[in-house]
Amino acid sequence: MRLLKESTATNLDEFYKELCECQQDAHGEDYIAVHAEIAMLLSECESYTEFGIMQGTTLAVPFLVGTKTIRAYDIDLSRFNKFKHFFAHDDFEVYETDTANCTIDPVDLLYIDSCHMAKHLRKELNHHADKVNKYIVLHDTSHKPELYDTAVQFCTSNPDWMIKTRSTVNVGYTT
Repeated sequence: MRLLKESTATNLDEFYKELCECQQDAHGEDYIAVHAEIAMLLSECESYTEFGIMQGTTLAVPFLVGTKTIRAYDIDLSRFNKFKHFFAHDDFEVYETDTANCTIDPVDLLYIDSCHMAKHLRKELNHHADKVNKYIVLHDTSHKPELYDTAVQFCTSNPDWMIKTRSTVNVGYTT
């Protein structure tokens, strides 16, 4: 992952554009395809939780579309803290913790882009799915096929859940 070292942005919209350009330069134009999926799903949601926020590229999406409640979790907030001043919102909280073991509030959309290991994802899904009202979106499910396999296994074992979308563009994502 290529990180943004410093920013010339004066607001979240400009910062988001800088981050997207940085990621697209490093990984290709379609790397951020999951953002459009999240924005579309958020039109049906009031709350959003993200695991694995890094610098906040994907986290900016619910801010920019006006999501009512936003929560973010990462094992290490040092990369985010440098830019957290861009993320002002009435109902936003950020936590530095292990996403496989933390407690989350009920949420409409959970986005998981944390550890990228099947065992960790399995723990996250088993521990948090009962708190999710509508959607779980997973990033990097083509780049790491074992993550997609974990999602399929989870849905097979939990018939209330099903695969809605699977994108294999670039690193892929699964809803």
